[in-house]
Amino acid sequence: MRYIPSGCGIFAMLRKNKSKKIPGKYVVSGISEVKHRGSDRGAGYAMFNFDSNNYYIRAFSDYDIKEDLERFGFNVLESDRINLNGVTDRCYHVSINNNMMLLERINNKIWPDSRIYSYGKLNVMKGIGYPEDVAKLYDIDKLSADMWLAHTRHPTNSPGELPFWSHPFSSFNVAIVHNGDISSFGSNARYIESLGIKSLVGTDSEAVAYLFNDLVRKNDVLKTVKILSGDVSDDLKRYYKNAMLDGPYSMAIGYDSGSDLYLIAMVDRHKFRPIYVGEDDNYYYVASEISQITEISRNAMIWPLKSGSYFIASMKNGIISGFDKNINLSYTGIYDIDAENIEYNKINSEIMKINKNNISIINVHGHKYIGMGLRNLNIKIYGNPGNCLANLNDKNNIEVFGNVLDDCCDAMSSGNVFIHGSAGDTLGQAMSGGAIYIKDSTQSRTGIQMRSYGNVPYIIIGKTFGDYLGEYMAGGRIIVLGNNKNTGRFIGAGMLSGKIYINGRVNKENIGIKNDNKRLLTALKNLKKFDKNINIKNYIKNEDNIKIEYRYLNDDELNEISVHVKIYDEHFNTKYINRLKNRFTIISGLH
Repeated sequence: MRYIPSGCGIFAMLRKNKSKKIPGKYVVSGISEVKHRGSDRGAGYAMFNFDSNNYYIRAFSDYDIKEDLERFGFNVLESDRINLNGVTDRCYHVSINNNMMLLERINNKIWPDSRIYSYGKLNVMKGIGYPEDVAKLYDIDKLSADMWLAHTRHPTNSPGELPFWSHPFSSFNVAIVHNGDISSFGSNARYIESLGIKSLVGTDSEAVAYLFNDLVRKNDVLKTVKILSGDVSDDLKRYYKNAMLDGPYSMAIGYDSGSDLYLIAMVDRHKFRPIYVGEDDNYYYVASEISQITEISRNAMIWPLKSGSYFIASMKNGIISGFDKNINLSYTGIYDIDAENIEYNKINSEIMKINKNNISIINVHGHKYIGMGLRNLNIKIYGNPGNCLANLNDKNNIEVFGNVLDDCCDAMSSGNVFIHGSAGDTLGQAMSGGAIYIKDSTQSRTGIQMRSYGNVPYIIIGKTFGDYLGEYMAGGRIIVLGNNKNTGRFIGAGMLSGKIYINGRVNKENIGIKNDNKRLLTALKNLKKFDKNINIKNYIKNEDNIKIEYRYLNDDELNEISVHVKIYDEHFNTKYINRLKNRFTIISGLH
């Protein structure tokens, strides 16, 4: 199997209060499931044990710093070391003292040739290699914990040649694993430097650990997460402007408050990085892909985070924020292919070995590229397929009894795809024909660059959708049959042609991209003091280049749309055809 470095893989688990501790092998299995997202340049784990009175200081150092620690008042109870390809990881089991919090400030001043990278009750273990390689070095399979975080691939902003550049990053009893790039890193670094802290590694991920640690000392967990994500009042935005995060990111954060354990997941406001959350009877999960969760718990309820949102669960109090219902179906009937032990990119090879037009596949969890390069087949999929399902789909009819991940039906030209659950980001990107039917919801950028070349493509959504529905749409139809109480923003942004039909009235502020005329007007008035020739009216626009109507469907529209809604009802056993009697918000491109 050929692994190609991709875009980081993250995984985290938190046990529920009355459940048993989480075996390390679960976490190794979960992060190794997305080995193809990472590389051999870095991986790591963070473990939290709430009932432990052990405190650890971990350092990458060529020499023993025990005497230095004792000079700062630490009582070193025992120590251990591991050789990581020429770099020594030293672990010191210590008694807590008041100087523990000062380590991050004096670290690079006292030990310029050593790096203390973890301290507190949590225990961070990281190195160079794939997740299973690092797990063997630290015997992760033999450990258990109340909460785990794991990561594969080195940070984007580092060479990734030494263990201290690997995730997780931590600050006292906070640890973080991160996918993406924090474009606000400059202002975030200034914030932590004002606290007397200089980042040891110089990556955005480490800065977030310091930010969270400082904010959570001053605020509760929910307010801390709101500040980081920018979900606060304008006054707080001004006060904490250097602490807020921006850029393409998804992340998992673990935090030990002393009275509870918290697992947090966050995603940026435009959702440029994937992240999924799950729950079963015993655990909460955070993952880059659905298959990481189903690898451990096939019956877990799994849902994607919406743009700019967050998930918070605590060991004692359960889910605090970010719950969203989803679906997970299993199958026990006759099948043609069992995907249980098939590699993530080999399903199509197995399909081509079968001389049949009707094929059933079970135990699909995270397998990618299904249906690409195939034609004239009817494929039933039981489980949760990974990215790139039905890309370039040509005359295949594919039915998924579960959820699908991102980039489904990219450049699809014909055929039908039925999804009995929900879909991730960029569903139907640049599709030019065929139809996609989604029983539940979709995430960001559904129908982006959708177009028509003789054929008219259709996307029918049963419930809700994320931001940028129909972005840069150049043809086709998107029909939303559910209510729009949780509608996404920027609907039809950059739309050229085609139509979007949404059941019920949609707030116009959520359609297109609006100029912030109030702020723009203030800026232009100030500029006019220096240049009298500026015509303010030329810069203030109140309408997008799209037409917005709220009305009943006309006869031609009813005839066209009812054909696809009837197909929807037949597959999903619904009666949504009656909803076509309602008034719809209709958005049309004017180019």
